[in-house]
Amino acid sequence: MVKKRKRRSAQVKEQAVMRLFRGEDIELVSRQTGFTMYELKQWRDRYALEGKESLKSHPRDYLGE
Repeated sequence: MVKKRKRRSAQVKEQAVMRLFRGEDIELVSRQTGFTMYELKQWRDRYALEGKESLKSHPRDYLGE
């Protein structure tokens, strides 16, 4: 049986990422939030490069295309 992944809001992801930027241990944040360390690393890296918008599942198209 495949377990369906729940979508998380960009705000919840950002809160977890901010904890990492403040120096909290990624394993601790993973255990407390239920996010995998892989997810947290991806979100942290994308946030560092592209900011808050990168955490959205469906980023807005600001070019109007």
